[in-house]
Amino acid sequence: MTTAEVRRLDPSELLGLAADLRAVYARAFERPPWHEPDHKADDYLARLRSDVARPGFTAVAALDTCGRPVGFATAWTTPRLFPSDRCHPYARKALGDGATRELLCGAREIDELAVHPDHQRKGIGAALLEAVSADAPGGRCWLFTAAAAGGPMDFYLRLGWQPVTRPAPHPAGVLVLLGPRHPGADVATRRVALVGATQ
Repeated sequence: MTTAEVRRLDPSELLGLAADLRAVYARAFERPPWHEPDHKADDYLARLRSDVARPGFTAVAALDTCGRPVGFATAWTTPRLFPSDRCHPYARKALGDGATRELLCGAREIDELAVHPDHQRKGIGAALLEAVSADAPGGRCWLFTAAAAGGPMDFYLRLGWQPVTRPAPHPAGVLVLLGPRHPGADVATRRVALVGATQ
């Protein structure tokens, strides 16, 4: 188990740790299946500075004994007008407009979950995910992840997150997961199983 302190951070506290967050992000996502080059960590920080203004923005960090982050998670409320950037078009296409509105719009969207490799497999990721999602209204929480080999799928499945789309047809195999307390998780999971059985 982890000895890191996991706690909620307000936007000013979070941005005050920008250099440390960058280091965690770079090390966490340089590995398979992401293989992100170092400059992507700079891109993430630039995005984070605008993300903190999103409605429902939530951030948690795991801090070591010196107060430095060794992991973090961020989330916000998915708007009613579903986004068209990043992997969102895939989710909308895979689920359809009705299920996208029902399952994802207005729910808490986990944007990033990163743990420095030196601190992985110590319960920090699970603690961060619980902390950032526990108070999602009505338990409605979701995220994108990679289904590719070496990715985090097993981690999320162990914690009760349910896939509600099949992997996208590209190397990372992105798919949508609903949190264990999401009221639509069971129905949506059965829907995915039925779709898979007919393909």
